[in-house]
Amino acid sequence: MIWGVLDQALLSATNFVTFVLIARSLLPSDFGWFVLLYSCLLFANNVQYAVITQPLNVLGATAPAEGYGAYVSTTALSQIVFATAWAVIAIVGWLVSLLIGFEFSPLVLALAPAVVAWQLQEFVRRVLYTEGRYAAAFGNDLISYGGQTLIVSALFFLGNLSGTTALYALAATSAAAAGCGVWQLRSSLQPRFARNVVTRNWAFGRWLVGTAILSFASGQIYPILTAALVDVASTGA
Repeated sequence: MIWGVLDQALLSATNFVTFVLIARSLLPSDFGWFVLLYSCLLFANNVQYAVITQPLNVLGATAPAEGYGAYVSTTALSQIVFATAWAVIAIVGWLVSLLIGFEFSPLVLALAPAVVAWQLQEFVRRVLYTEGRYAAAFGNDLISYGGQTLIVSALFFLGNLSGTTALYALAATSAAAAGCGVWQLRSSLQPRFARNVVTRNWAFGRWLVGTAILSFASGQIYPILTAALVDVASTGA
């Protein structure tokens, strides 16, 4: 599975480059706030994995051929609603941050397009993997993660890289890849909605939500605890 190896290498390289360049561009306290707010994206994606993409990988792979199109289309609609709900939460958080005069309110606002675009692109790549189209999945990730690396690097060398611009870069490249993914999945998407697909996905995924939360906590709790017990600058450091 050379495409899978290349794909994971691309994702890891993008995360590494992005965080190193942002860390070099910001003060420790500013970087600390970026890490904390970026953790919100990771939490949303962990829940997405439990209720959307993991059921897709399992139930979609075993769906009968005649019902596969309805399954993918219905799950795609669920994904759009799910991602939009997270965007609404981010916008509400942004409005609250404006009311309290939070210095990093633009960073909170950038979470809204980032969470929608990132989750839609992740949905596309998961469908491609479910269908065994590994080269196509790598090509889609090349648009998203490769494009993100290029834009973040360019912003860094131009002196315009910040947590906010990095999130907008993530949103832009993920949206471009998701748009390309609609074309890649044109034969799998049908104008059909099957209510039983939603209930089946939820019945499968609800048991994974707790695992997703525990998985998030085990990997992300230390920066959050550091900020709570010491300060945000220590999280950045």
